[in-house]
Amino acid sequence: VRSEVARLLASGAIERCPFPRVVSPLSVAQGKKLRLIHDLSALNVYLNKTKFRVEDLSSSAGVHTADEKCHWAPSQQGTWLGYEIDLREGTVRVSEDRISKALERLVLLREEDSPSVRDRNRAVGSLMSASLVLGDSATLLSRSLLQCIAESQQQHLHPNTRLPLSQHEKGDSATLLSRSLLQCIAESQQQHLHPNTRLPLSQHEKGEIEQWLRELRDRATRKFVESPWQIDKRVETDASAIGLGVV
Repeated sequence: VRSEVARLLASGAIERCPFPRVVSPLSVAQGKKLRLIHDLSALNVYLNKTKFRVEDLSSSAGVHTADEKCHWAPSQQGTWLGYEIDLREGTVRVSEDRISKALERLVLLREEDSPSVRDRNRAVGSLMSASLVLGDSATLLSRSLLQCIAESQQQHLHPNTRLPLSQHEKGDSATLLSRSLLQCIAESQQQHLHPNTRLPLSQHEKGEIEQWLRELRDRATRKFVESPWQIDKRVETDASAIGLGVV
């Protein structure tokens, strides 16, 4: 006990008091190793005990949460803003709901000989909303559709104006997936066309649509861990061996 007290004094963990007002018991407990136990229960009567809820502190700090959108229990799998995150596999995937909606809008384009600029905008918007996973391909593979939209805006066409799909929009294997669709959208905007203006699909637009219909599901998953997990250290905590955080 003497050596342990001397070590604590030397480290500054405790201080010597010349005129103590409270003398607390000091004892030694023996388990796997000796433990120095200082009974400070006599000080409890002087403590300011305050009860509070974490939720109240958050509100006071201006932090407000929507419980129906929050997952407070740690999990390795979950859906966030339309993306399915799997920390076990190290993947992030576009949710099935988003995929189905995008495919539905692409099928609508394919079946219409002269879909409107608004129809093109909706299809491209569904692809752009998944850009976290699809990356630059959401734009690069929709350029024909965007070009058509841009041209219709330049011509001030009504958004419901029907335009035939170009060869690139339909699906030319030499073109990137949505170049023609993006071009059509951009051109309609430059021409100030109404969103309902109907424009025939070009061959490029048709090509993009067909390629997206074939490849969207395969492109909808992205690994954020390029190589298998290489674990060289394992950290154990008193709460949980697994933690999940979202930034």
